[in-house]
Amino acid sequence: TLAEFVRKAVMSIETQMRYDIYDAFAAAMNNLPSAPGATQLKVTGFTQDSAIALAQKVSAWNGGKAPIFLGTKLALSKILPASTNTRILLGDEYVRVGYLRDFFGVSCVELEQIADYTTEFAVKLADDKIYVLSPGTDKVVKVFVEGSTLSNVEGNYDSANLLQAATLYKSYGVGVATTALVGEIDLA
Repeated sequence: TLAEFVRKAVMSIETQMRYDIYDAFAAAMNNLPSAPGATQLKVTGFTQDSAIALAQKVSAWNGGKAPIFLGTKLALSKILPASTNTRILLGDEYVRVGYLRDFFGVSCVELEQIADYTTEFAVKLADDKIYVLSPGTDKVVKVFVEGSTLSNVEGNYDSANLLQAATLYKSYGVGVATTALVGEIDLA
């Protein structure tokens, strides 16, 4: 039916918007300064000390707002205490959920992995990156939707075989414009 077609078209637009949002976010994170020193916002390799130091820096420069670690389940599963005396039992949260929900007072939030439709059986989100941000501050990626959805539907009897065609027009833009400070831990 025509309604089924319109539903699929809307789902397609939503999927493309989600891809554009992630691509803009990933591009911004790739441009973070990684040179060692006070301006470093991109850390290579996960260590307990570097993760906590980056979380402290993000919190301090975002007006004291609480930071979070954001990543896929695989990325978050790499966040473990440095102590070799840590006990993780079968009933513990790490085993049930797949990652620690709280690491030294910093919440860990999972980004649900999505399929990358440009490559067969690929996934879109990076499994080797953990992002550090304060969600209580400004959003990192902004989405601008222009106007309302325009549709053009042919009349019921325009075609001899009663075929109906519909065209949907939706205009939007995605960009990075923020006052919030963010960081990245590259696990590779």
